[in-house]
Amino acid sequence: TGRLSFVFRDLREGSELDRVITAADAVVHAAAPLAGSGNALELDVRVHGTLALLGAIERRAPGAHLVLLSDAGVYGDPLMVRGGTAMFAAREAQSTTPSTPAAAAAACAEQYVFAAGRSAARKATVLRVPVIYASDPVYATGDEFPARLARAARTGTPLAAIRDPRWPFDLVHVDDVTSALLRVLARPERSAGEVFNVGGGARLAPSVWDMTQHLTALGGRAQLLPPLAEAGPPPVLDVTRIRRVLGWEPSVAWQEGLSRLFAVA
Repeated sequence: TGRLSFVFRDLREGSELDRVITAADAVVHAAAPLAGSGNALELDVRVHGTLALLGAIERRAPGAHLVLLSDAGVYGDPLMVRGGTAMFAAREAQSTTPSTPAAAAAACAEQYVFAAGRSAARKATVLRVPVIYASDPVYATGDEFPARLARAARTGTPLAAIRDPRWPFDLVHVDDVTSALLRVLARPERSAGEVFNVGGGARLAPSVWDMTQHLTALGGRAQLLPPLAEAGPPPVLDVTRIRRVLGWEPSVAWQEGLSRLFAVA
């Protein structure tokens, strides 16, 4: 329709924000520092950058619906673990207990977004996402674990798992995140002021072993090494609420998405 604009900018540049935000109907806030950028940058981008964006919206587009893409890490470690696997998927109603600086910064940004929405009666929605992956050549060259695993399978290069490879690994394809965003923006009367999990589905979350075996069946030669560091099981997300409220559910199975990624790796 020509009404959607992708803006690649530093959130901390206030004058640029004012220019690109002017008269927007909706703003999707997906900015975050690169993995491993350090705690100071996490705080600066996720918190100070979010405050700068909220200020620009207040000045230039007070009626805009703000959608913040947050991090599943705000839930912290799974509440109950048996045999290294989370027994319960994270739900929106449970308390957030972030256990890393990046997740704490994400939780702080969420609170600022909701506080701004309550104080000025503005539309704001938070989507908590796990690992977002894609199936295009640009993503395939990146440093996210699914991309590195696909390249390792293509080249036969040994790769260290980031956690115990038996644990579930919640993946959501970027196509599904996009469809969730469209549902949110199309139904502001049901989505404003709410938080939703957007994941691949807790019951369907593969382990790294599952992913490796799937790539091997496609002709890959991935060789998994032991994890480089001790880390607990990651949260997996319960997506029941967004299915019930907005009718959304993931449509790209991890096998399909990983197959497409392997094809371009």
